[in-house]
Amino acid sequence: MKLSRTLWLALAGAVLVLQPAQAQTDQAQTDQAQTDQAKSLLDALSLVTGGALIALGQAPQVTQDGDQFHVRVPLPKLVTPADSAIDAAATQLDTGAWQVTSVSFPQTATLWVTSQPGKPPVSTGYTIGRQSVQAQLDPTLASPSSYAIALGDIALTDSAAQPGDHLTLGSLTWDGTITGDTKGLMNTRSVASADNWDMVAHSSAGVPATISLRSLKVRSSIDGLDRTRILHLRENLAAIAANQSPPVPGQPSGPSPQQREQIRAMLEIFTGLLSAMSVEESFQGLHVETASGTGDIGEMRFAMAGQARNDHIAVQSDIGVSDMAFPAVPAAFAPIVPRRVALRTAISGIQAEGLRRLLREAMMDGANPVALQSRAIALLNEPGARAGIESLSVEAGPLLLQGSGRVRPLPDGTAAFDLHLTAHGLDSLIALVQAEPKAQQVMPMLFMVRGMGKPESGDTVWDIAFAHGITTVNGAPIGPNPNAPRPPGKP
Repeated sequence: MKLSRTLWLALAGAVLVLQPAQAQTDQAQTDQAQTDQAKSLLDALSLVTGGALIALGQAPQVTQDGDQFHVRVPLPKLVTPADSAIDAAATQLDTGAWQVTSVSFPQTATLWVTSQPGKPPVSTGYTIGRQSVQAQLDPTLASPSSYAIALGDIALTDSAAQPGDHLTLGSLTWDGTITGDTKGLMNTRSVASADNWDMVAHSSAGVPATISLRSLKVRSSIDGLDRTRILHLRENLAAIAANQSPPVPGQPSGPSPQQREQIRAMLEIFTGLLSAMSVEESFQGLHVETASGTGDIGEMRFAMAGQARNDHIAVQSDIGVSDMAFPAVPAAFAPIVPRRVALRTAISGIQAEGLRRLLREAMMDGANPVALQSRAIALLNEPGARAGIESLSVEAGPLLLQGSGRVRPLPDGTAAFDLHLTAHGLDSLIALVQAEPKAQQVMPMLFMVRGMGKPESGDTVWDIAFAHGITTVNGAPIGPNPNAPRPPGKP
Protein backbone atom coordinates (compact mmCIF):
# COMPACT_ATOMS: atom_id res chain seq x y z
CA MET A 1 0.00 0.00 0.00
CA LYS A 2 1.32 3.43 -0.95
CA LEU A 3 0.95 6.42 1.23
CA SER A 4 -0.44 9.53 -0.33
CA ARG A 5 1.77 12.52 -0.88
CA THR A 6 -0.22 14.49 1.67
CA LEU A 7 0.33 11.85 4.34
CA TRP A 8 4.08 11.78 3.64
CA LEU A 9 4.26 15.54 4.02
CA ALA A 10 2.30 15.33 7.29
CA LEU A 11 4.65 12.68 8.70
CA ALA A 12 7.73 14.65 7.68
CA GLY A 13 6.35 17.78 9.32
CA ALA A 14 5.59 15.90 12.49
CA VAL A 15 9.18 14.61 12.63
CA LEU A 16 10.55 18.12 12.15
CA VAL A 17 8.28 19.47 14.88
CA LEU A 18 8.75 16.66 17.37
CA GLN A 19 12.58 16.38 17.14
CA PRO A 20 13.24 19.80 18.75
CA ALA A 21 10.53 19.18 21.32
CA GLN A 22 12.11 15.85 22.24
CA ALA A 23 15.55 17.50 22.42
CA GLN A 24 14.18 20.18 24.73
CA THR A 25 12.60 17.51 26.93
CA ASP A 26 15.86 15.54 27.11
CA GLN A 27 17.80 18.70 27.98
CA ALA A 28 15.28 19.63 30.67
CA GLN A 29 15.57 16.17 32.18
CA THR A 30 19.37 16.40 32.12
CA ASP A 31 19.31 19.81 33.79
CA GLN A 32 16.91 18.55 36.45
CA ALA A 33 19.10 15.49 37.08
CA GLN A 34 22.16 17.73 37.55
CA THR A 35 20.18 20.00 39.88
CA ASP A 36 19.06 17.00 41.93
CA GLN A 37 22.64 15.71 42.11
CA ALA A 38 23.94 19.10 43.19
CA LYS A 39 21.33 19.27 45.96
CA SER A 40 22.15 15.71 47.01
CA LEU A 41 25.86 16.58 47.24
CA LEU A 42 25.18 19.67 49.36
CA ASP A 43 22.93 17.60 51.61
CA ALA A 44 25.75 15.06 51.96
CA LEU A 45 28.28 17.72 52.94
CA SER A 46 25.77 19.13 55.42
CA LEU A 47 25.93 15.84 57.34
CA VAL A 48 29.44 16.78 58.48
CA THR A 49 29.07 20.57 58.63
CA GLY A 50 25.68 20.52 60.33
CA GLY A 51 24.19 22.43 57.41
CA ALA A 52 26.52 25.38 58.01
CA LEU A 53 27.84 25.71 54.46
CA ILE A 54 25.63 28.67 53.61
CA ALA A 55 26.24 30.20 57.05
CA LEU A 56 29.96 30.40 56.18
CA GLY A 57 29.30 32.89 53.43
CA GLN A 58 27.39 32.96 50.19
CA ALA A 59 25.43 30.10 48.64
CA PRO A 60 27.69 27.22 47.52
CA GLN A 61 28.40 26.91 43.80
CA VAL A 62 28.21 23.41 42.26
CA THR A 63 29.67 22.54 38.83
CA GLN A 64 30.05 19.23 37.00
CA ASP A 65 33.00 17.87 35.01
CA GLY A 66 32.09 14.43 33.69
CA ASP A 67 31.39 12.17 36.68
CA GLN A 68 33.04 14.57 39.11
CA PHE A 69 31.27 17.41 40.86
CA HIS A 70 33.00 20.48 42.27
CA VAL A 71 31.65 22.56 45.17
CA ARG A 72 32.93 26.04 45.90
CA VAL A 73 31.83 27.81 49.10
CA PRO A 74 32.75 31.52 48.91
CA LEU A 75 34.06 33.08 52.13
CA PRO A 76 33.44 36.80 51.71
CA LYS A 77 34.07 37.53 55.38
CA LEU A 78 37.75 36.69 54.96
CA VAL A 79 39.75 39.84 54.35
CA THR A 80 42.51 37.96 52.52
CA PRO A 81 42.99 36.26 50.15
CA ALA A 82 40.63 37.85 47.66
CA ASP A 83 37.82 35.57 46.43
CA SER A 84 38.72 33.00 49.09
CA ALA A 85 36.60 29.86 49.27
CA ILE A 86 36.42 26.26 50.39
CA ASP A 87 36.76 23.92 47.41
CA ALA A 88 35.59 20.30 47.38
CA ALA A 89 35.42 17.50 44.79
CA ALA A 90 33.20 14.42 44.89
CA THR A 91 31.75 11.64 42.74
CA GLN A 92 28.42 9.89 43.24
CA LEU A 93 28.46 6.13 43.78
CA ASP A 94 25.88 3.69 42.38
CA THR A 95 24.29 3.53 45.86
CA GLY A 96 23.59 7.28 45.76
CA ALA A 97 26.26 8.02 48.37
CA TRP A 98 29.04 10.54 47.62
CA GLN A 99 32.76 9.83 47.66
CA VAL A 100 34.42 13.10 48.65
CA THR A 101 37.93 12.97 47.22
CA SER A 102 39.25 16.35 48.34
CA VAL A 103 38.41 19.43 50.37
CA SER A 104 40.77 22.39 50.57
CA PHE A 105 40.72 25.49 52.75
CA PRO A 106 42.69 28.67 52.04
CA GLN A 107 46.21 27.93 53.26
CA THR A 108 46.69 31.47 54.57
CA ALA A 109 43.89 33.87 55.45
CA THR A 110 42.91 36.82 57.58
CA LEU A 111 39.79 35.96 59.52
CA TRP A 112 38.38 39.25 60.75
CA VAL A 113 39.16 42.89 61.30
CA THR A 114 37.87 45.16 64.05
CA SER A 115 38.52 48.85 64.40
CA GLN A 116 37.89 51.52 67.00
CA PRO A 117 38.05 55.28 66.54
CA GLY A 118 41.60 56.51 66.90
CA LYS A 119 43.10 53.01 66.98
CA PRO A 120 44.63 50.86 64.22
CA PRO A 121 42.47 47.96 62.98
CA VAL A 122 43.03 44.55 64.55
CA SER A 123 43.09 41.40 62.43
CA THR A 124 43.49 37.70 63.15
CA GLY A 125 44.83 35.23 60.64
CA TYR A 126 45.98 31.66 60.24
CA THR A 127 48.19 29.41 58.13
CA ILE A 128 47.71 25.68 57.47
CA GLY A 129 50.77 23.72 56.36
CA ARG A 130 49.08 20.37 55.69
CA GLN A 131 45.47 19.38 55.04
CA SER A 132 43.65 16.22 54.03
CA VAL A 133 39.92 15.48 53.90
CA GLN A 134 38.22 12.27 52.81
CA ALA A 135 34.63 11.14 53.27
CA GLN A 136 31.91 8.84 52.03
CA LEU A 137 28.54 10.40 52.76
CA ASP A 138 24.98 9.19 52.15
CA PRO A 139 22.51 12.10 52.48
CA THR A 140 19.57 9.66 52.68
CA LEU A 141 21.09 7.89 55.72
CA ALA A 142 20.34 4.57 54.00
CA SER A 143 23.97 3.51 54.48
CA PRO A 144 26.59 4.55 57.07
CA SER A 145 28.66 7.65 56.36
CA SER A 146 32.22 8.30 57.50
CA TYR A 147 34.72 11.13 57.29
CA ALA A 148 38.35 11.86 58.22
CA ILE A 149 39.79 15.40 58.40
CA ALA A 150 43.45 16.13 59.17
CA LEU A 151 45.16 19.52 59.36
CA GLY A 152 48.77 20.12 60.35
CA ASP A 153 51.35 22.82 61.06
CA ILE A 154 48.75 25.41 62.05
CA ALA A 155 49.71 28.89 63.23
CA LEU A 156 47.43 31.69 64.41
CA THR A 157 48.43 35.34 64.25
CA ASP A 158 47.04 38.54 65.74
CA SER A 159 48.03 41.98 64.53
CA ALA A 160 47.61 43.35 68.07
CA ALA A 161 49.98 40.78 69.58
CA GLN A 162 53.25 41.74 71.23
CA PRO A 163 56.54 40.87 69.46
CA GLY A 164 57.32 37.21 70.07
CA ASP A 165 53.71 36.17 70.71
CA HIS A 166 52.55 33.07 68.85
CA LEU A 167 50.12 30.14 68.94
CA THR A 168 50.86 26.97 66.98
CA LEU A 169 49.30 23.50 66.72
CA GLY A 170 51.15 20.49 65.40
CA SER A 171 48.04 18.68 64.17
CA LEU A 172 44.25 18.83 64.24
CA THR A 173 42.16 15.77 63.32
CA TRP A 174 38.44 14.96 63.26
CA ASP A 175 37.05 11.50 62.43
CA GLY A 176 33.49 10.33 62.66
CA THR A 177 30.61 8.16 61.52
CA ILE A 178 26.95 8.96 60.85
CA THR A 179 24.11 6.47 60.74
CA GLY A 180 20.33 6.69 60.49
CA ASP A 181 17.38 4.72 61.79
CA THR A 182 14.02 3.75 60.30
CA LYS A 183 12.48 7.06 61.46
CA GLY A 184 15.02 9.13 59.57
CA LEU A 185 16.78 10.26 62.76
CA MET A 186 20.54 10.60 62.84
CA ASN A 187 23.17 9.08 65.14
CA THR A 188 26.71 10.46 65.18
CA ARG A 189 30.02 9.36 66.71
CA SER A 190 33.15 11.51 66.44
CA VAL A 191 36.66 11.84 67.83
CA ALA A 192 38.63 15.08 67.48
CA SER A 193 42.17 15.74 68.63
CA ALA A 194 44.60 18.65 68.69
CA ASP A 195 48.23 17.82 69.49
CA ASN A 196 51.30 19.84 70.41
CA TRP A 197 49.89 23.25 71.34
CA ASP A 198 52.45 25.96 72.00
CA MET A 199 51.52 29.51 73.04
CA VAL A 200 53.68 32.44 74.09
CA ALA A 201 52.11 35.71 75.22
CA HIS A 202 53.92 38.83 76.45
CA SER A 203 52.53 41.43 78.82
CA SER A 204 52.65 45.12 77.93
CA ALA A 205 55.89 45.22 79.95
CA GLY A 206 57.36 42.46 77.78
CA VAL A 207 57.17 39.69 80.40
CA PRO A 208 56.50 36.35 78.67
CA ALA A 209 54.07 33.60 79.71
CA THR A 210 54.27 30.18 78.04
CA ILE A 211 51.56 27.54 77.87
CA SER A 212 52.02 24.20 76.14
CA LEU A 213 49.69 21.23 75.81
CA ARG A 214 50.70 17.81 74.58
CA SER A 215 47.25 16.77 73.41
CA LEU A 216 43.53 17.50 73.57
CA LYS A 217 41.00 14.82 72.66
CA VAL A 218 37.22 15.21 72.37
CA ARG A 219 34.82 12.29 71.99
CA SER A 220 31.17 12.97 71.29
CA SER A 221 28.01 11.06 70.41
CA ILE A 222 24.44 12.03 69.57
CA ASP A 223 21.49 9.65 69.24
CA GLY A 224 18.12 10.32 67.61
CA LEU A 225 19.01 13.73 66.17
CA ASP A 226 16.17 15.28 64.15
CA ARG A 227 17.74 17.01 61.13
CA THR A 228 14.64 19.09 60.41
CA ARG A 229 14.62 20.48 63.93
CA ILE A 230 18.33 21.29 63.64
CA LEU A 231 17.57 23.41 60.57
CA HIS A 232 14.76 25.24 62.40
CA LEU A 233 17.01 25.75 65.43
CA ARG A 234 19.75 27.31 63.28
CA GLU A 235 17.25 29.65 61.65
CA ASN A 236 15.88 30.61 65.06
CA LEU A 237 19.35 31.33 66.48
CA ALA A 238 20.17 33.47 63.45
CA ALA A 239 16.97 35.47 63.99
CA ILE A 240 17.82 36.00 67.66
CA ALA A 241 21.31 37.23 66.74
CA ALA A 242 19.88 39.54 64.06
CA ASN A 243 17.54 41.14 66.59
CA GLN A 244 20.31 41.67 69.14
CA SER A 245 20.48 45.35 70.09
CA PRO A 246 23.65 46.98 71.42
CA PRO A 247 23.59 47.58 75.20
CA VAL A 248 22.50 51.03 76.32
CA PRO A 249 24.61 52.49 79.15
CA GLY A 250 22.62 52.84 82.35
CA GLN A 251 19.83 50.53 81.24
CA PRO A 252 19.43 46.88 82.28
CA SER A 253 20.33 44.41 79.57
CA GLY A 254 18.09 41.53 78.60
CA PRO A 255 16.22 39.98 75.70
CA SER A 256 13.72 42.14 73.83
CA PRO A 257 10.06 41.06 73.56
CA GLN A 258 10.77 39.80 70.03
CA GLN A 259 13.77 37.83 71.25
CA ARG A 260 11.72 36.37 74.10
CA GLU A 261 9.18 35.10 71.59
CA GLN A 262 11.96 33.55 69.50
CA ILE A 263 13.46 31.92 72.58
CA ARG A 264 10.05 30.46 73.45
CA ALA A 265 9.85 29.11 69.89
CA MET A 266 13.30 27.61 70.34
CA LEU A 267 12.10 25.72 73.41
CA GLU A 268 9.48 24.03 71.25
CA ILE A 269 12.16 23.10 68.73
CA PHE A 270 14.16 21.40 71.48
CA THR A 271 11.21 19.06 72.12
CA GLY A 272 12.20 15.86 70.35
CA LEU A 273 15.48 17.32 69.06
CA LEU A 274 17.51 14.29 70.23
CA SER A 275 17.25 11.35 72.60
CA ALA A 276 20.76 11.21 74.05
CA MET A 277 24.13 12.93 73.80
CA SER A 278 27.54 12.76 75.41
CA VAL A 279 30.84 14.62 75.18
CA GLU A 280 34.17 13.87 76.84
CA GLU A 281 37.20 16.16 76.75
CA SER A 282 40.64 15.20 78.02
CA PHE A 283 43.72 17.42 78.21
CA GLN A 284 47.12 15.75 78.50
CA GLY A 285 50.43 17.32 79.52
CA LEU A 286 49.58 20.94 80.37
CA HIS A 287 52.65 23.03 81.25
CA VAL A 288 52.60 26.68 82.32
CA GLU A 289 55.54 29.04 82.83
CA THR A 290 55.08 32.56 84.16
CA ALA A 291 57.19 35.11 85.98
CA SER A 292 55.89 33.73 89.29
CA GLY A 293 56.81 30.10 88.59
CA THR A 294 55.83 26.96 86.71
CA GLY A 295 53.07 24.41 86.98
CA ASP A 296 52.14 21.07 85.43
CA ILE A 297 48.88 19.14 85.19
CA GLY A 298 49.16 15.61 83.87
CA GLU A 299 45.51 15.26 82.89
CA MET A 300 42.27 17.23 83.00
CA ARG A 301 39.01 15.55 82.08
CA PHE A 302 35.50 16.84 81.56
CA ALA A 303 32.55 14.68 80.53
CA MET A 304 28.83 15.33 80.21
CA ALA A 305 25.99 13.09 79.12
CA GLY A 306 22.26 13.63 78.85
CA GLN A 307 19.22 11.53 78.00
CA ALA A 308 15.61 12.37 77.21
CA ARG A 309 13.38 9.33 77.48
CA ASN A 310 9.79 8.72 78.54
CA ASP A 311 9.26 12.47 79.01
CA HIS A 312 12.03 12.62 81.62
CA ILE A 313 15.48 14.19 81.45
CA ALA A 314 18.75 13.13 83.06
CA VAL A 315 22.14 14.86 82.92
CA GLN A 316 25.45 13.68 84.37
CA SER A 317 28.83 15.42 84.47
CA ASP A 318 32.35 14.36 85.45
CA ILE A 319 35.30 16.63 86.20
CA GLY A 320 38.75 15.30 87.02
CA VAL A 321 42.23 16.75 87.48
CA SER A 322 45.24 14.55 88.25
CA ASP A 323 49.03 14.61 88.51
CA MET A 324 49.20 18.26 89.55
CA ALA A 325 52.65 19.66 90.36
CA PHE A 326 53.48 23.24 91.32
CA PRO A 327 57.19 23.66 92.10
CA ALA A 328 56.56 27.27 93.15
CA VAL A 329 54.59 26.04 96.19
CA PRO A 330 56.92 25.86 99.22
CA ALA A 331 57.77 22.31 100.26
CA ALA A 332 56.23 22.94 103.67
CA PHE A 333 52.78 23.30 102.09
CA ALA A 334 53.18 20.48 99.55
CA PRO A 335 51.21 17.92 101.64
CA ILE A 336 48.03 20.05 101.60
CA VAL A 337 48.13 20.81 97.85
CA PRO A 338 45.73 18.44 96.03
CA ARG A 339 47.34 16.20 93.45
CA ARG A 340 44.06 14.71 92.24
CA VAL A 341 40.46 15.96 92.28
CA ALA A 342 37.39 14.17 90.87
CA LEU A 343 33.76 15.32 90.95
CA ARG A 344 30.65 13.67 89.53
CA THR A 345 27.25 15.38 89.56
CA ALA A 346 23.89 14.14 88.33
CA ILE A 347 20.34 15.33 87.77
CA SER A 348 17.84 12.61 86.95
CA GLY A 349 14.12 11.92 86.81
CA ILE A 350 13.21 15.53 85.90
CA GLN A 351 9.87 15.74 84.08
CA ALA A 352 10.55 17.21 80.64
CA GLU A 353 7.18 18.94 80.18
CA GLY A 354 7.38 20.47 83.64
CA LEU A 355 10.83 21.85 82.81
CA ARG A 356 9.57 23.26 79.51
CA ARG A 357 6.68 25.01 81.28
CA LEU A 358 9.14 26.50 83.74
CA LEU A 359 11.37 27.80 80.96
CA ARG A 360 8.40 29.25 79.08
CA GLU A 361 7.33 31.14 82.20
CA ALA A 362 10.89 32.38 82.70
CA MET A 363 10.68 34.02 79.27
CA MET A 364 7.48 35.89 80.11
CA ASP A 365 7.63 39.60 80.81
CA GLY A 366 7.60 40.32 84.54
CA ALA A 367 8.43 36.74 85.55
CA ASN A 368 8.78 36.39 89.34
CA PRO A 369 12.25 34.92 90.10
CA VAL A 370 11.18 33.75 93.59
CA ALA A 371 8.20 31.86 92.16
CA LEU A 372 10.36 30.42 89.40
CA GLN A 373 12.89 29.18 91.94
CA SER A 374 10.13 27.51 93.93
CA ARG A 375 8.78 25.87 90.76
CA ALA A 376 12.25 24.63 89.85
CA ILE A 377 12.72 23.06 93.27
CA ALA A 378 9.27 21.48 93.02
CA LEU A 379 10.48 19.48 90.01
CA LEU A 380 12.64 17.51 92.46
CA ASN A 381 9.52 16.43 94.37
CA GLU A 382 8.53 14.17 91.48
CA PRO A 383 8.97 10.44 92.21
CA GLY A 384 12.46 9.36 91.14
CA ALA A 385 13.79 12.91 90.74
CA ARG A 386 17.24 13.58 92.14
CA ALA A 387 19.95 16.24 91.92
CA GLY A 388 23.29 16.41 93.64
CA ILE A 389 26.89 15.23 93.87
CA GLU A 390 27.20 11.54 93.11
CA SER A 391 30.82 11.39 94.22
CA LEU A 392 33.65 13.68 95.29
CA SER A 393 37.27 12.64 95.74
CA VAL A 394 40.32 14.72 96.71
CA GLU A 395 43.83 13.37 97.27
CA ALA A 396 46.49 15.51 98.97
CA GLY A 397 49.55 13.93 100.55
CA PRO A 398 48.32 11.04 102.73
CA LEU A 399 44.76 12.46 102.78
CA LEU A 400 41.90 10.89 100.85
CA LEU A 401 38.69 12.91 101.11
CA GLN A 402 35.51 11.36 99.68
CA GLY A 403 31.95 12.57 99.70
CA SER A 404 28.50 12.83 98.17
CA GLY A 405 25.58 15.24 98.40
CA ARG A 406 22.05 15.91 97.24
CA VAL A 407 19.51 18.69 96.94
CA ARG A 408 16.48 18.14 99.18
CA PRO A 409 13.21 20.04 98.51
CA LEU A 410 11.57 21.54 101.61
CA PRO A 411 7.81 21.99 102.21
CA ASP A 412 8.05 25.80 102.08
CA GLY A 413 9.31 25.76 98.48
CA THR A 414 12.98 26.23 99.33
CA ALA A 415 15.69 23.59 99.17
CA ALA A 416 18.28 22.12 101.48
CA PHE A 417 21.63 20.65 100.52
CA ASP A 418 23.08 17.68 102.41
CA LEU A 419 26.77 16.80 102.09
CA HIS A 420 28.48 13.73 103.54
CA LEU A 421 32.30 13.77 103.74
CA THR A 422 34.73 11.09 104.91
CA ALA A 423 38.46 11.73 105.37
CA HIS A 424 41.02 8.96 105.56
CA GLY A 425 44.57 9.90 106.64
CA LEU A 426 43.69 13.27 108.18
CA ASP A 427 45.82 12.63 111.27
CA SER A 428 48.79 11.66 109.07
CA LEU A 429 48.37 14.89 107.08
CA ILE A 430 48.26 16.96 110.28
CA ALA A 431 51.42 15.23 111.54
CA LEU A 432 53.28 16.07 108.32
CA VAL A 433 52.24 19.72 108.42
CA GLN A 434 52.94 19.97 112.15
CA ALA A 435 56.54 18.88 111.52
CA GLU A 436 57.08 21.85 109.18
CA PRO A 437 57.79 25.08 111.10
CA LYS A 438 56.95 27.21 108.05
CA ALA A 439 53.44 25.74 107.80
CA GLN A 440 52.28 26.38 111.36
CA GLN A 441 49.81 29.08 110.25
CA VAL A 442 47.51 26.44 108.76
CA MET A 443 47.50 24.26 111.88
CA PRO A 444 44.59 26.06 113.63
CA MET A 445 42.39 25.51 110.58
CA LEU A 446 43.31 21.79 110.39
CA PHE A 447 42.63 21.30 114.10
CA MET A 448 39.27 23.09 113.78
CA VAL A 449 38.25 20.94 110.80
CA ARG A 450 39.18 17.75 112.63
CA GLY A 451 37.42 18.92 115.80
CA MET A 452 34.16 19.47 113.90
CA GLY A 453 34.26 15.91 112.54
CA LYS A 454 33.38 12.69 114.29
CA PRO A 455 35.63 9.61 114.37
CA GLU A 456 34.28 6.54 112.60
CA SER A 457 36.30 3.36 112.01
CA GLY A 458 39.59 5.26 111.94
CA ASP A 459 38.25 7.96 109.60
CA THR A 460 36.81 11.41 110.21
CA VAL A 461 33.23 12.07 109.08
CA TRP A 462 31.28 15.28 108.53
CA ASP A 463 27.55 15.41 107.80
CA ILE A 464 26.91 18.96 106.62
CA ALA A 465 23.45 20.43 105.98
CA PHE A 466 22.47 23.80 104.48
CA ALA A 467 18.84 24.85 105.01
CA HIS A 468 17.01 28.14 105.67
CA GLY A 469 20.33 29.97 105.76
CA ILE A 470 21.63 27.77 108.60
CA THR A 471 24.62 25.45 108.31
CA THR A 472 25.02 22.47 110.62
CA VAL A 473 27.93 20.04 110.88
CA ASN A 474 27.11 16.70 112.48
CA GLY A 475 23.96 18.31 113.87
CA ALA A 476 25.70 21.31 115.47
CA PRO A 477 24.99 24.75 113.96
CA ILE A 478 27.96 26.86 112.94
CA GLY A 479 28.03 30.60 112.36
CA PRO A 480 25.27 33.04 113.31
CA ASN A 481 21.64 32.02 112.95
CA PRO A 482 20.07 34.39 110.40
CA ASN A 483 16.61 33.69 111.85
CA ALA A 484 17.52 34.40 115.47
CA PRO A 485 16.12 37.60 117.12
CA ARG A 486 18.50 40.50 116.85
CA PRO A 487 19.21 43.08 119.58
CA PRO A 488 17.38 46.40 119.09
CA GLY A 489 19.19 48.73 116.75
CA LYS A 490 21.26 45.94 115.21
CA PRO A 491 20.84 45.51 111.42
